[in-house]
Amino acid sequence: HKSRKFEPFMYLSLPVKPEMCSVSDAMREYTKEEVLSDDEKWKCEKCKAKVDAKKKIDLWQLPPVLVIHLKRFEFDVRSGYFRKITTPLACDLTTDLSSFCSSKQQQGALYSVACVANHSGAYSMGHYTATCRVGDKWYRFNDDRVSRQPPDEPVVGESAYILFLVRRSLEDGYYSAGHNSPLLKQQTMTMPELWPHHYGPNQVSQDFSSLMKLRKGEPSESSISNEKPLYVMKLP
Repeated sequence: HKSRKFEPFMYLSLPVKPEMCSVSDAMREYTKEEVLSDDEKWKCEKCKAKVDAKKKIDLWQLPPVLVIHLKRFEFDVRSGYFRKITTPLACDLTTDLSSFCSSKQQQGALYSVACVANHSGAYSMGHYTATCRVGDKWYRFNDDRVSRQPPDEPVVGESAYILFLVRRSLEDGYYSAGHNSPLLKQQTMTMPELWPHHYGPNQVSQDFSSLMKLRKGEPSESSISNEKPLYVMKLP
């Protein structure tokens, strides 16, 4: 038996492990298949029992602004306290996220880092700063003090805690300069032609009908099929 849940999202909380080197490593860990067993067995509505299961998160449609939260705090059972994971994760200022998506992104999947929220200190006490792009220059914001970001220091450093990524515009098949995303019209269930993953008039009715069947648990034979997960998102 298969179960799918479609949830809109704007941010992702990515796991951070000492052996990781980049934000891409955290994305791969977040989207990899997970086996649920023992105390984490899944309650199957059809079987009416808890069973071993596989869980997979797939990104179907990326938002214009994507917020990435790096989960740097974990509970240490032996000490009884939360500890901070200080592993630095590298991230290019422009990154293509298409490899993490299960469907084609009509407006592209190229994102630019616009701002980084940094955390220094421990779990119980710390200090927040921000590194933001203003025009084509980067600045540090530390309470009431603003200074230029040193060119020899990475924008996404070891203190990076939350990243704000903005999708770059796609014009005539080419990404435009800057990171201004095209405006999106209000999307409703009655006007699927405004959905960002719409490809054409014939595709609209097919996608809309298939999505409704999936929401009702009915089989679908169109491009949105039951053969692979499309967009399963569970935020902590």
